[in-house]
Amino acid sequence: MNTEFEVTPKFVAKIVGGFIAGILALTIFFGSFYTVDQGEMAVITRFGAIIDVTGPGLHGKLPWVTSVVPVSTRTWVTTWEKSVVDGKPYSNELASYSHDQQSANISAKITYRVKSDPESIKKLYTVYRNTESIVERVVIPRTMQAIKTTFGQYTAAGVIQNRAKFNIDVDTAVRSAIDNGLEGTVGLIAVEAVTVQNIDFSDIYEHAVEQRMQAEVEVAKVAQNLERERKTAEIVVVQAKAQADSQLALAKAQAEATRIKGDAEASAIRARAAALQSNPYLVQLTIAEKWNGILPTTMIPGGSVPFLGVK
Repeated sequence: MNTEFEVTPKFVAKIVGGFIAGILALTIFFGSFYTVDQGEMAVITRFGAIIDVTGPGLHGKLPWVTSVVPVSTRTWVTTWEKSVVDGKPYSNELASYSHDQQSANISAKITYRVKSDPESIKKLYTVYRNTESIVERVVIPRTMQAIKTTFGQYTAAGVIQNRAKFNIDVDTAVRSAIDNGLEGTVGLIAVEAVTVQNIDFSDIYEHAVEQRMQAEVEVAKVAQNLERERKTAEIVVVQAKAQADSQLALAKAQAEATRIKGDAEASAIRARAAALQSNPYLVQLTIAEKWNGILPTTMIPGGSVPFLGVK
């Protein structure tokens, strides 16, 4: 039996039509769904108009007429610092000037994210289309300007001595500049942290600061020596005064003792005088009491024995 398969234009048309129908069915099927990753929101538009904002997960949509634009809500970090790129040193530090015209390179970092509520996402899409655009047009330039402006309000010495306050002022200035910037940016960016990591002054200024610090150390050392000498002199004065007071007290005590002794002796003499006056024989009694009973070995001719009177 001889059977021949004849390819006719009608058959070809059916094959092509079936293939197109299959492609169309697959397109409709897969075009009816979309997914949103974690850390993203999706702006849903129909013929260019926003109709919805959806969060992470699987969602359905009308194919062809509905578009899905992802918007990142992840945390972003932008830094200005020294680094190495392709083996070569690279720096995008912020070149700034202090209030007293001292140049410095500032290393800083800002951490931020797009607010994830639907209204903020709609506003962001309407004005900036995506997160990258608002970062490039608002966050980066306004952060740089805020840091430089704040640094310009401090003298070089002041920013070194008040580093904590400077960091607080920078944080406040950056948040204000981003949140209250151009119309359309208010409330879209949530600033999580602003950090000034380093302030690198010019070598000339740092050398001058080093010399000034050395001079201050020398002045402090001299002042310390003078204070020590003053304290030593005060101690010597106190010791001398204490010694003088001690000697004075001793002299007064001795004088008082002499006075008391003299008063006692005078009183005894007065008492004896009064006794002699009232008893004339008291003198002879006193002499007799003190005599040891031995007669003198020599006597004056015609003299009498001492202490013995004959009546």
